[in-house]
Amino acid sequence: MSACDRFIKRLGTFFENSDTKRMSTQFEPDGIEAVFDIDYNGDKNEFHLLDIYYPANAKQSKFPLIIDIHGGAWVYGKKDINKFYAMNLAKEGFAVVNLSYRLLQFDGAFPNNVRDIFDALNWVKDNAEKYPFDMNNIFLTGDSAGGHLAAYTTAISTDSELAEKVGVKAPFQFRSVGYTCGVFDVEVFRKKANISLIRHLHKMFLGNDYKRHPMLDSLTIKNNKVQKFPPVFISTGQQDYVRKQTLNFAKVLEENGLEFELVDFKRKDSTKPLTHVFNVLFPERPESISTNKMMCNFFKENIK
Repeated sequence: MSACDRFIKRLGTFFENSDTKRMSTQFEPDGIEAVFDIDYNGDKNEFHLLDIYYPANAKQSKFPLIIDIHGGAWVYGKKDINKFYAMNLAKEGFAVVNLSYRLLQFDGAFPNNVRDIFDALNWVKDNAEKYPFDMNNIFLTGDSAGGHLAAYTTAISTDSELAEKVGVKAPFQFRSVGYTCGVFDVEVFRKKANISLIRHLHKMFLGNDYKRHPMLDSLTIKNNKVQKFPPVFISTGQQDYVRKQTLNFAKVLEENGLEFELVDFKRKDSTKPLTHVFNVLFPERPESISTNKMMCNFFKENIK
């Protein structure tokens, strides 16, 4: 095991301990029905599971659907780390699918991680009649590395040529999308490939010859057909260490004439530090409630 692999393993242990401690103080919100651990790929892989959450005792039988992709630097986490966040989205009147996907070190090198997401999307389409999904109103969210995968999923879903190159087929289109503290610009990290960990992650993602991988450029979201994206909600906070990526991507959206809403929470408006993905990790905090409600309201404005 290389020094980088050992570091990633230690980092995963740190995050796991941190998430265990965080989630021990959080609770499932009232009024939510949940279906846990559905094997969307049928192969009994622990990374091919999804949960479904939706409002209980509601008068309607179908709800607009949010599909959520968790973060974790592409090497950490499963759906469970986003459970309370996703359940709180369901409280706003949505059905929510919260999915896991293979991580880089567990056979999740590109394009396997992206194909997992599309397998989950196709499962949603194939099983829509069994669950309270309004298939006319589907939304996509992701945070951090999950924000990157959500943005790339959006790019694929709006570009059949890119979908063919990745080896997937989009089963439906999204009404709008929401990216939280996302990573949008892989080129920034490629320029730092002299840093051994960054170089190692590139190799994990695309292979040893990553610099000549034909799909490398497409992984920076602005290099795709962004003008075809649906309306976009993007959020960050002043202590988010990739805040600049969100602000720069907002400029890309503006340059392409996209409808979008940017939420950049200021420190003076917060009771707690506005760290990376604060509204996902701590959905019960006032600034998180505000951010998440704004995203849900943005989605509701795009319901048809």
